[in-house]
Amino acid sequence: MVQINPILQKYLPIVDFLAEVLGDDAEIVLHDISAINSSVVAIRNSHVSGRMVGAPATNLALKIMKDNTYRNKNYIVNYRGVSGNGRMLRSSTYFIRDEHQKLVGMLCINIDFDRLIQLKNYLDGIIRFSGETGDEKNVERFSSSVEEI
Repeated sequence: MVQINPILQKYLPIVDFLAEVLGDDAEIVLHDISAINSSVVAIRNSHVSGRMVGAPATNLALKIMKDNTYRNKNYIVNYRGVSGNGRMLRSSTYFIRDEHQKLVGMLCINIDFDRLIQLKNYLDGIIRFSGETGDEKNVERFSSSVEEI
């Protein structure tokens, strides 16, 4: 069993809650930054990134700790992430602090947009008109009478 900072204990049900609300394409990760080499203490929908409990902090998490990004913000949202298998993710991080405002953990959401991108590309293909140039002379107009035309 992984040892978890007592402050982070109360976030464990939130990991499960967010995973169920956001669905299978949303990975929810709780990091304890006291051990950056094994910072992941809870994770749901780990198939999104391929990580497990005991995985290390990410490059962005290390950057946040180094440049103190967390001091002036409570969270950062909707930045680009990339999974281990190269899939594009939309990621967000909430900073968890102790009573002295020292960073102790991060709650992260990583949403896999691969299926949505495939759907968008499919819809773009259906919606696109052949010879689309913005030329209005070949636009078909529908009306209920010849007079309207």
